[in-house]
Amino acid sequence: MGRVVHDAVLGLRQPADAVVGAGGSFGDNMTGAGQLLGRLPGVGDDLAKPFRSAAGNGEQLAAAGRDFGIAVDRLAPILGLVAALTTTRPERGGPATLR
Repeated sequence: MGRVVHDAVLGLRQPADAVVGAGGSFGDNMTGAGQLLGRLPGVGDDLAKPFRSAAGNGEQLAAAGRDFGIAVDRLAPILGLVAALTTTRPERGGPATLR
């Protein structure tokens, strides 16, 4: 049971990695758009501001995904061990063992 819990929790790593990738890609795209718009004479800086702000939001999203991935990596073995130690095996009446 411990291995099942460990693997299930570790499965949350994939969405965390996807958030990191999406946030980074979004941030890069918004940075590029802001730089391009910033080159327009007279109005470039005003047009670029929202894109630069959005780029920062993308980086925050990527950071949140990284933090979540770290939490998953730390919790998976702990929760797996807790599950292994607290699950009883009906045929023996004692704690389950990790396999």
